[in-house]
Amino acid sequence: MTATAPDRTLAWTAPALAVMVLAILAVQGAGEPGVRMAVRATARTSAALLCLALASHALADGHALVRRRAGLVRSLAVSHGLHLLVVLRLAWLTSGENLRARSSVLTVAGGVLAYAALAAAFFRPEHRWVDRGLLWVWVVFLAAYAPRALRQPLLYGPFVGALAIAQALRVAGALARRPAAVAVPREDLAT
Repeated sequence: MTATAPDRTLAWTAPALAVMVLAILAVQGAGEPGVRMAVRATARTSAALLCLALASHALADGHALVRRRAGLVRSLAVSHGLHLLVVLRLAWLTSGENLRARSSVLTVAGGVLAYAALAAAFFRPEHRWVDRGLLWVWVVFLAAYAPRALRQPLLYGPFVGALAIAQALRVAGALARRPAAVAVPREDLAT
């Protein structure tokens, strides 16, 4: 039996994500415009990582993306954790106006559940409930991006398309791994 190499995805994505945020803030400034740009960037990296994690379910077990699924899920949690930090920084800069402009009971509850799912996923990425949690995170992303795609299709349309494709691949992978139904002979149906 050969040992597989440990997944190093998080070892390179976490520093890359942190450098991305720091570079944005260094170039654009730590004021409202720079923080808004960091908010958008971390949301997009989170969406991309979510799509990769979901799509990995459609691939055969030996595929590199499947072997990196746990690292992708953890990287998603880190990316969205950074997103939360810059959203909170933006709330500080705008005296909470950015949160009030988009908040409702539904979005707050949905966001809290999504962050809880991602926190659990960081520590137990292979747990059976993580897949259900990622489904919820997918719903939250789709609810955030779909209305924007109607207003700005060139900017947000590709993200909505990628989310739809990733979910379709996840479902296709689940169906492919499903055991075949046992066929009942026709003569047994007559009795």
